[in-house]
Amino acid sequence: MRWYAFCALFILSLPAVADDHAELERPTLEKKALAAKAAKKNAAVSELSVYEVTVASHRLTEAVDPDLSNTEILQWLGTKEGQSNVQSTTTLRQSCVQGMKSSVQFGREVAVVEGEVSTGRGVVSKRLKQLSVGSMCQCTIKPQGKKLLMEIDVEQSLIGDADDESMPPEIHIQTISTTLVVTPDQPVVIGGDDRNVMVLTVR
Repeated sequence: MRWYAFCALFILSLPAVADDHAELERPTLEKKALAAKAAKKNAAVSELSVYEVTVASHRLTEAVDPDLSNTEILQWLGTKEGQSNVQSTTTLRQSCVQGMKSSVQFGREVAVVEGEVSTGRGVVSKRLKQLSVGSMCQCTIKPQGKKLLMEIDVEQSLIGDADDESMPPEIHIQTISTTLVVTPDQPVVIGGDDRNVMVLTVR
């Protein structure tokens, strides 16, 4: 009789023991799951590529041939004739992590002559005006095999030469918003007109 009672008591205690082991193992399993999730996240971050983006703006002293393709314009810029007719105006550089938007902006306040004011005694004074000029670039890069799908927005404002010192100078504004496929380390013309060329390079 005592033997049966002992066996019954032992069997009844088994679920409680199992539950105690389950409670002890649950925190360990949760820690392992969190560690695996963190390791997966760190691995994904370590696989992200960082690219160097360069946007160079060139002003031409002579109008470029409208029949030239973008590739031919780049080749022409590399010749002695092209280099003698090119004035580099602005070069923007920034780093961009794949799949994430990157943005840089540089600017300054400048005082320009807006006109002249003549007083009653014949004294002429110049009237000045503050203008904000500079450059801004935003881009997003997504790898597509060996090429890169790129969204880029560029805006630049430059002060030109004034023909008359008593008059305000021209403000040259260039705005480009485009999506294109580029090859790393290969420059590409992303925009321009007959006297301005904007070249993009991604490394």
